[in-house]
Amino acid sequence: MATIIALDATASATSGASWSHTCTGSDLFLVVAVRSTRSDVSATYNSVSMNELSRLLYNSSSIYLYTFYLLNPATGANTVAISAGVAHNDGGVSVSYTGVASIDSTGNNAENGTGTSFTATMSTVNDNSRVIVSAGTGDAQSAGTGCVQRAQGGGGGSAVGLYDNNANKTPAGSVSETVNINSSQKYAYQIFSIKNKLIADTMTASNGSYTYTGKNVTLARVRTLIASVGSYILTGLSVTLTSIENKWSNRSKNSSTITNRSKNASTFTNQSKSSSTWSNLNKS
Repeated sequence: MATIIALDATASATSGASWSHTCTGSDLFLVVAVRSTRSDVSATYNSVSMNELSRLLYNSSSIYLYTFYLLNPATGANTVAISAGVAHNDGGVSVSYTGVASIDSTGNNAENGTGTSFTATMSTVNDNSRVIVSAGTGDAQSAGTGCVQRAQGGGGGSAVGLYDNNANKTPAGSVSETVNINSSQKYAYQIFSIKNKLIADTMTASNGSYTYTGKNVTLARVRTLIASVGSYILTGLSVTLTSIENKWSNRSKNSSTITNRSKNASTFTNQSKSSSTWSNLNKS
């Protein structure tokens, strides 16, 4: 079973080298996009260094689009800080997501494109991944087809933004996102996807009938039956057990076989029901 990637929070700065971003939830992923005239920019969140995904030129050779990310950032309100070799005035955006394991794959990017829009396309590798686009443009941006704008920042005739496909791509495959620009301008973009977090299936149940809804999976679960002599029906497996001289007699029902049963310590082996496999279920 997998968690579902969900939007956590967004933040932006029209100028300056720092801003506050609040992360909540678990299995967090933080992405930051920055515009800068500097070629030596780095980023931290809560004083922890972020990973640089790409550094792309747009507006000829004078402005860069940086994309940074951090897996499992600290929760709470913390500072995104942009640093360079000298004082500078940048601006940027940040978006966090929950339910993320890692980057799924990195798609293509573009430098020094020109136009009133661009379309970024990539193919995801894993089921239920989320596709993100960071964009730097010479004018204000807006979401086109296939995406939503999560944040926009920057200033001084230049903008930086973050977008995603507003869904978890299933099954894995091609995703395209179009970003519009207010006027024909230079642009750069980076597209990439993030992978959802796999978690263990758990089921806690007493006696009764149960339905596991979702994908077929292999389950190993403990069942407990406390009983005196007599006949008993274990509803979940549709098996009748009969006590004979402190032993449970062999019973086979619905293609399930029960072997090696003692009255207070029974072992179930290789029961198949509803496309799920139950194995080594010790009863005490």
